[in-house]
Amino acid sequence: MTTHILQIVWPITDDTYTRNQLIAIAKGDLDDLAEQAHAIITGPPIWYIADAADTPGWTGYAPGMVLVANLPAEPYGALSEHRVGQFHVDPATVERLIAGNPPAKVRATERTTAMVAMASRGAEIPAVASRFRVTTDAVNQAIQRHRHRSNDREAVAA
Repeated sequence: MTTHILQIVWPITDDTYTRNQLIAIAKGDLDDLAEQAHAIITGPPIWYIADAADTPGWTGYAPGMVLVANLPAEPYGALSEHRVGQFHVDPATVERLIAGNPPAKVRATERTTAMVAMASRGAEIPAVASRFRVTTDAVNQAIQRHRHRSNDREAVAA
């Protein structure tokens, strides 16, 4: 019996897609995101759409909506590996996001990385928030998470 639930959340950036279309797009990310979380999916996901303000970790994205998948899963690896996931970011996608020419499919990891990269290159926080259609709080949270993860990676490597 599975005792763990892996929750994966995607921002809904285009409200022209139906729920089924959003799920079809997101399904392609499940295995990669589970691997990043050091988890093995053990059953089918439960999908739903929620208000970002009511979704832990996504309140900075409000007033937007998010697609949520809750999956039964089992963790693997050392505890430190769960805290410091191995994120596989496509640099070309990040650069396209920064340039304002996003590809059809963008993962949350690449979107967050692009926000952080744009801010680190000197863009004002409100400009980054406007480009990615999020609040300034969401950009600040992304920057803080990036700093925290960088510090965790350095601590694990030491």
